[in-house]
Amino acid sequence: MVNATQASPALSSSSPSTLEGGAALAGRRDAVVSIAKGLAIIIIIYCHSGWYQMNHWLMFELPVFVILSGYCFKERYGSDRWGFVKRRFKGLYVPFVKWGLLLVLLHNVFLWMHLYSTEPYGYQGATMHAYDLRETLVRCAQVVFTMHCGENLGGALWFLRELLVGSLMFIVAYRWAKRWPWLTLLAFMVVVLAVDIVLAMRGINYTPGYCGILYLMGYMLRRYRDRIDKGWLVTLLLVALLAVGGVWWYGGIKEVDPTRFVQFTVCSLAATLVTMNVARWIAQHEGWVKRLLVYVGDHTLRVVVWHFFALKVVSLVIILVAGHPIDYLGWFPVIPGYEWASPIYATVGVALPLAVGYLYDRAVAAIKQQRAS
Repeated sequence: MVNATQASPALSSSSPSTLEGGAALAGRRDAVVSIAKGLAIIIIIYCHSGWYQMNHWLMFELPVFVILSGYCFKERYGSDRWGFVKRRFKGLYVPFVKWGLLLVLLHNVFLWMHLYSTEPYGYQGATMHAYDLRETLVRCAQVVFTMHCGENLGGALWFLRELLVGSLMFIVAYRWAKRWPWLTLLAFMVVVLAVDIVLAMRGINYTPGYCGILYLMGYMLRRYRDRIDKGWLVTLLLVALLAVGGVWWYGGIKEVDPTRFVQFTVCSLAATLVTMNVARWIAQHEGWVKRLLVYVGDHTLRVVVWHFFALKVVSLVIILVAGHPIDYLGWFPVIPGYEWASPIYATVGVALPLAVGYLYDRAVAAIKQQRAS
């Protein structure tokens, strides 16, 4: 999910989202979906925390979010498409623009704070420079009109754009998806793969619309969920498939290699089934593990938006202890050579955004209560 360029997302726990509160099914919360999202986001943050040796295997967790979003689709929106579209834009476009603009406007401040560096410490060796007024306005326009944010600290926002496109593709084809789901899935795959091949031939490494396939797969997964074997034998076989996929069929939901298109899609579904089966087992056992994962899963947007900032906190501690120059704070997403610190990076990357968000919610609730009294 690292890239310089994971319903209604909102940062308040009282306003759930596809990323956060999409586990509400038929008027009730589905703990299994919340736990599955919690597991997925923790694994993704581990991938961003220097555990690069496992990236090829763990990258299949990112499609889990899109598939679960389709899984949580409410049938009532089939007859209220504009309501669905409005909800999508409110929950995905608005947060993207809000946080994207903020990151662009504060770019020079972050550069001054050494969160960015003029050295090749950025994503894939990128360097940063100060923006003048013209470049700032151009980048703000890109955020608003193309949903493109090139800020390292906004490196996860692209996922909101891809999820928006995927969900809009689905609602356009909903009538056919409901009557002929398999035929619609085949049509989606043929069209997206054809576009992928054409772009690849022109040297463009991008697969537009792939999240539409994943979203539709999630809708179908819920539709046929009673026919799916949820036993541990099947789960272990799927894990074996993912182990093979991590070696031969790895990719990303933004850029799927045409030669691995079908294989990557199958592995994405397998990762979702494994994650949900593990989540289902955890949901059957009351305790702090279940409560913690439900909370994480219900607040994943906070982690998606803010975890890169949280990783900087760990980098700062390493700099102070090891005596590195402050410019090392500009390494993205983490300082290389500290693989042993990956669990620390990941823990802080998940825990700090949730802790700050929790305190924020408490403060807002206290202020509202005080005003009401």
